[in-house]
Amino acid sequence: MSSRLFTEVRERRGLAYSVRCSVDHYMDTGEFASYAGVDVLKAEEAISVMLEEHYKIANDKYQISNKELKKAKEYIKGHIALSLEDTKDINSLFGESELMLGKVETPEEIFKGIDKVTVDDVYELAKRLFVPEKLNLAIIGPYKSSSRFEKLLQ
Repeated sequence: MSSRLFTEVRERRGLAYSVRCSVDHYMDTGEFASYAGVDVLKAEEAISVMLEEHYKIANDKYQISNKELKKAKEYIKGHIALSLEDTKDINSLFGESELMLGKVETPEEIFKGIDKVTVDDVYELAKRLFVPEKLNLAIIGPYKSSSRFEKLLQ
């Protein structure tokens, strides 16, 4: 998703200087977050475009190819493999695995799980996550009222 957002928000439309997505996992909840560093005059348009990109996946308006999914999987696995060079990241990986799953998964087991993900799995998760009632927006800037941004989330 970060790559799609980067292409659409930054490269095609020139709305942001920085765009990224991240995921955080917790025992009872979690978050999928999208971030953009945006000129204050372009904030509303950037938010609208970012939401549109998320909704395209949730509504099957943008087809994910097997090639794209494979590229994403390899990126994730590569990121995990590189993180295993840092003791702190190793501790986090194994600690989170124990806390969340009640067992420690080896990198090989994690990679097998990633490889099992299908395009349909991505669509199903997007349909559950990218709905207006689950959205939150945090914005920093010289804004007096939140109403202009609140209506973007509905």
